[in-house]
Amino acid sequence: MHEVPMDSSGPQAVPAQFATVLQNLPQGHLLVGSSREFARFDSAVDTEQVERISKRACRLVPQLRELKTLRSYAGLRPWTPDGKPLIGSTEQAEGVIFATGHAGAGNTLALLTGELVADAITGKESSIDVKPLSPDRFDMRGEGSTQ
Repeated sequence: MHEVPMDSSGPQAVPAQFATVLQNLPQGHLLVGSSREFARFDSAVDTEQVERISKRACRLVPQLRELKTLRSYAGLRPWTPDGKPLIGSTEQAEGVIFATGHAGAGNTLALLTGELVADAITGKESSIDVKPLSPDRFDMRGEGSTQ
């Protein structure tokens, strides 16, 4: 087993990622996004990132230049120190099965995650090696990594 560092050698080394997302909201507004980066618990808006997102979106849909920005916000995504989600049961708490830590890929990985959780519940052997996703690779009591 190896130790998974909980500091700057973790996901912080991953460069910021951007995607152009346009979503109509019920109030008639348009949500334009998005980016993801490891920022720990910092939810401050990075104006440079907002500008980059805006420019990308306007290249795809030039009419967006005519709209006003009402607000910008940053949210926190569940991201583990090694960048891999936590999926499966844990020996650290009986009856607990995890399905979290997907960062921004939760919707994309939902079907596979659901299958892996179903396998964990039923005791079926999974179609993929789930050991790298094991919640037990970390000490959930806050005492560092178990690997």
